[in-house]
Amino acid sequence: MSVDRAEPAQQLPVSVERVRTKMPRVILEGTLFREHALRENVPDGGCWWFSGSGEGRFDLEEPMGTCYLGETAGVAVRERCGRLIAMGVPITEAMYQGRVVSDVTVPRRAAVADVTATASLAAGVTGELSAVSAYALSQAWAQACFSAGFDGLKYAPRFTPGGGEAAYALFGAAGARSEFGIVRRRALNEVLEDLGYPTVRSDELSEAVLDVEDASR
Repeated sequence: MSVDRAEPAQQLPVSVERVRTKMPRVILEGTLFREHALRENVPDGGCWWFSGSGEGRFDLEEPMGTCYLGETAGVAVRERCGRLIAMGVPITEAMYQGRVVSDVTVPRRAAVADVTATASLAAGVTGELSAVSAYALSQAWAQACFSAGFDGLKYAPRFTPGGGEAAYALFGAAGARSEFGIVRRRALNEVLEDLGYPTVRSDELSEAVLDVEDASR
């Protein structure tokens, strides 16, 4: 059989039963992190939002949705700013103004499908699942995991190479869940500076940085 290695290997899930029986699972524990726009008028600042819009990689269909979290603060901020970091330019004010990183704890015991584990290959997962640009494919896997009884997925974040830090897609009813609360909130630019990523104010921008920012957005 001839195989075109340039073509994606990741396929749709074969069946919910295969996902249920073959997919490895882990329990979410400890502190997780979410980068988001700050909404001053709600108790959690807008942190707990479960997207059912189809715009996220692992969005479930409404009335369910998916909330995206990082295992570390670095994972969370790189999902927003990773393109600029990879380009080697400072992160501009338009990217960080009005945005925060919230520390949270998962409000319930959650068993998630671990698509970072080698054993997930038996369920039909390849490493492409966490990076494929065709979101309909990754969303089909999210739906299969939800139907198989998983509370979410552990996956490889797009802008954090190395395999040492993970991202999580947690399933829940679509919309805001501010009652889940947060542990701590910090301004995004402060977290970026703590991590050693340079930032720049609007009055310091060069035309070159502006062009790169426009491309990244």
